[in-house]
Amino acid sequence: TVLFFDDFHRYLIPSIAGEGMARRFQSLLSNMKTGCVVGMAQKQYETYIEHTASWCHVFKLIWIHDASSNFQL
Repeated sequence: TVLFFDDFHRYLIPSIAGEGMARRFQSLLSNMKTGCVVGMAQKQYETYIEHTASWCHVFKLIWIHDASSNFQL
């Protein structure tokens, strides 16, 4: 089983996902044995993940370059 979350950055924004959702996702992704793929554009990755120490160790980065834009998985 592999879980997929597109536009993952939306789960990190309290005004959209609610307070505490980012923390819950971080705990889930850090401790789960099920594979998980998240997608977000490069700009959102740089804004919400790259400069946040607590998130940097959660992900293994894969760049997929699409004809229309860059995506971070």
